[in-house]
Amino acid sequence: MHKKIQLFVFAWLFVFIVMHSFLKIKNFHSPESLYEQNGPHNQNEMSMLFQSNNISLDQLQESIPEHQLTILSFWETWCLPCAEEMPLLQKIVQTYPDLQVIGIYQSSKEDAVQRFVLQHQILFPLYKDTSKTLFQQHAVENYPTLIVINAEGKTMFRKSGFKQYNDGSDSLEELRQFIQKQLGTSL
Repeated sequence: MHKKIQLFVFAWLFVFIVMHSFLKIKNFHSPESLYEQNGPHNQNEMSMLFQSNNISLDQLQESIPEHQLTILSFWETWCLPCAEEMPLLQKIVQTYPDLQVIGIYQSSKEDAVQRFVLQHQILFPLYKDTSKTLFQQHAVENYPTLIVINAEGKTMFRKSGFKQYNDGSDSLEELRQFIQKQLGTSL
C-alpha cells in the first residue's frame, strides 16, 4: 500500500511538472507574453522587438510625408517623465491611423533601451540620434520634448515636460486637443 501511495504522489508530481513546463513554454512563445512580466524573457526576445522598432534617419525622413502628422518624441531611458509619457503616446498613435510617433534618443545604451521598450510596451519606431542632428535641428534641451510636424516637415506643435495630475489627467491634454483639431476625430 505504501508503494501505491508513493507511486500516486510521484505520478501527480510528474503531471504537475509537465503541465507547468508546457504552460511556461506556451506562454513564452505567445506575442502577448512579451509584456506580461516585468521584463524580457531572454536576450533574443528583447533584441527581436528592439530591432523591429529601430529605424535609420533615412527611414525616419521618408516616413514623414506618408502621415498627416508625425510626433517626434525626444526621450531617454533614465527620464522618469518620459517613462510615464510613452505608454500614453502609444495609445494616441493607435487611435489615429494618419498619425505616427517616432521616439528619438541619443545617449541611452542599447540594452537599457531594449528593457525600456519592453517594459513600457513601445511599438512605434525609434531612432538613435548619436550625431545629435535632430536634437540640434529642433533645439531640444529638456526631456521629454514632443514636436509635431506635418507631412511637409513644418513644426505645428511643441511641448516640453510631462506631468500626471491627482485628478487622473495629464499634461498631454493640449496635444490631444491639437491632434483632434488637426485630424478631426476625438481621442
